[in-house]
Amino acid sequence: MITNIKKLFIALLHKLGKHLMPIQDILKNDQLLETSEAAQLMLLMMYREMASQGKLLNAINEAGFRIYSEQEEDGILLYLFSCIGMTSRQCVDCCVGNVYAANTTNLILHHGFDGVLLEGDEITANKARQFYLQHPATYLYPPRVVHAWVTRENINQLIAERGLRGEIDLLSLDMDGVDYWIWDALEVVNPRVVVVEIQLKLGTREPLTVPYKPDFTYTDYPYIEEPMMVFGGASLSAFVQLGRRKGYRLVGAIRKGYNAFFLRNDICPSWFPEVTIESCLRHPLVQQRIAIANQELPNLPYVRV
Repeated sequence: MITNIKKLFIALLHKLGKHLMPIQDILKNDQLLETSEAAQLMLLMMYREMASQGKLLNAINEAGFRIYSEQEEDGILLYLFSCIGMTSRQCVDCCVGNVYAANTTNLILHHGFDGVLLEGDEITANKARQFYLQHPATYLYPPRVVHAWVTRENINQLIAERGLRGEIDLLSLDMDGVDYWIWDALEVVNPRVVVVEIQLKLGTREPLTVPYKPDFTYTDYPYIEEPMMVFGGASLSAFVQLGRRKGYRLVGAIRKGYNAFFLRNDICPSWFPEVTIESCLRHPLVQQRIAIANQELPNLPYVRV
């Protein structure tokens, strides 16, 4: 491992400023990225150098890789924060779920982030709490894991009571439910980056979301042909519309489309311009979900916003 890191570091020093090492060459080294904080720090430095030279990637998902996140969110977030900087290193995760498939775990363990992690399931919240209490990177000062059912009515209080106000670096929204309404109600913090899970089955349709119910749960609506929620979340169009109203722009998504990334409009607009909804929903998985949705949607009470 150490030999590989040294070789990579020497290669980076040699390449920077002239011919930057292709990102793909580094990201293919799964063994290196899987366990090495040093490898991530070298990527961070390289991304910063690329940004300073105006040599950014064509799409943010080209930087994608997974360490703790469900898909390639860890790599995308590392790329974004390498370029735009990490300021408060504070985050809010709503809802954190399994820490081995969360968007905030890697940032907390390897990049000094702290924050409030909300979770509606008590057993899952306890597991997350124990994970951070036992990890050598966080046992002295773990993030605040909060067992609470999140609603429009309590979201700001839940965060403020744990000491977060004003600008933070990251908001992650993955509730499988009233996500749209929670972001809409959020006022106590002002995130620089927002990552939201979208309802793929709505495709590029008009802005649609589930109607607001404080006790909403997608499990009230049974699966039809596949193990994916059939009624929950909101379309990417709805989130783009909401983001624009709150001062954010869509800058990309994971390859499979269901997690989308937004930057606040004052954060590096020339480096990360707004992208189209269609560009985020090209994966065959999206088309598969849309085909299923054409049969399901007429019977589901989505509302236009």
